[in-house]
Amino acid sequence: MIKQFTIGRGDDCQIHIQDQSQRVSRNHATLKIYESGKMFITDQSSNGTWVNGVKISQNVEYPIKRGDSISFAHASELNWEQIPRTTNKSMIYIVVALLLVGLITGSYYTMDHMNGNEKQKKEEIHLIEIKKLMEHDKSVKDSIRKADSIRISNKVIKKVQAEVQKKEKPVVKLEAPKPKPDSIKVEKKQIIY
Repeated sequence: MIKQFTIGRGDDCQIHIQDQSQRVSRNHATLKIYESGKMFITDQSSNGTWVNGVKISQNVEYPIKRGDSISFAHASELNWEQIPRTTNKSMIYIVVALLLVGLITGSYYTMDHMNGNEKQKKEEIHLIEIKKLMEHDKSVKDSIRKADSIRISNKVIKKVQAEVQKKEKPVVKLEAPKPKPDSIKVEKKQIIY
């Protein structure tokens, strides 16, 4: 459903504007308010309509919102108090539906809350168990990290020890075996001078 208001100097207009300069037309503009709450103004004048300082085209619906500055031929401003506030019915239905859902869930909660002492104790025990599991999980992860760091340290230590052992080993030089004294034959030669 659309609410429509005619605006102008004419006595038959729903929003009557008194303008002694007669710049405002008898049927100057039309204001439409849709069920969704959206509003549009259509200029039908010879001297123009301005929305927030901008002249709008003639015979074209222009979107407006409550509180916009609307000037008719720069002779008169729209008084928003003359425009009835509309309620968006679909929004009202949504709000009512949400309230009903809230009431229903709230009543279930209160019924649950009446028997809540036992339920609360179970939940507290459950939370304590979860906390213990989380602490255990953390200690296991810490232990794994320590073991990993020890393994890494042990590998490093073994590598360093191997390097040190390589450096400390005496270098063996291979030499020809020395002959044993009984197998040596000494020949005496005479040396002449």
